[in-house]
Amino acid sequence: MTHKIIVTKPGFNATDPTVQNYNKVFSSEFVSPKIFKSVYFEAIGDWTHGLGYPPLFFISCRLPEDLSLEFTPGVDVDPFDGVDGGAWFSLTNTLLQSTTLCDVTVDERKVYCEGMGLSDLVVVHLSKDPLNA
Repeated sequence: MTHKIIVTKPGFNATDPTVQNYNKVFSSEFVSPKIFKSVYFEAIGDWTHGLGYPPLFFISCRLPEDLSLEFTPGVDVDPFDGVDGGAWFSLTNTLLQSTTLCDVTVDERKVYCEGMGLSDLVVVHLSKDPLNA
């Protein structure tokens, strides 16, 4: 199975295969780092990727449905309300870094989830591109 990430403009469904590229904000099918594996952590742990070098990676975390966060008025941060419940955030969101505190690292052998913070699920999207290329 090929893993891919698609982000669409408001009003378009990323799972709809008929959505045109001009209605996509991002797609891993575009010329960009390619995701080869998405690793799911529900607890602290590690996973062997077997690449032989530290890969470039992206992180998403899901906050529990019953967690109530107050956002700063005027800051455009709307959590993605996932189909399986909870709110999804990218850890590049500086507003949430101080509240999620998820700790993920990679080396030439493994990806490590050493802290979950407030998240109940952490997804690490691994690229075949080297981290320090």
